[in-house]
Amino acid sequence: MDDLQLYATRERSVQFYADRLCISPKHFAKLVRQASGKLPMEHIRSHVIIEAKTLLRSSEMSIREINTSVKIYRTKKLNNGSRV
Repeated sequence: MDDLQLYATRERSVQFYADRLCISPKHFAKLVRQASGKLPMEHIRSHVIIEAKTLLRSSEMSIREINTSVKIYRTKKLNNGSRV
């Protein structure tokens, strides 16, 4: 999970995290699912959303700047989809 906290806003592929552990993406997904009951992409998306919400609450950044920072490129999605 440390890697996820460090890289979730930059790296969103299961392949990246599997490579960091020197295992296949399929095996990585299986291990994550067994341990947490969630798919790896669910964990990645969750961390990105948490980061975006944190920035919305605690920074003076505009929504556009936050979108760029956490690499969310559909502003409408952030405006309508994330209630803080």
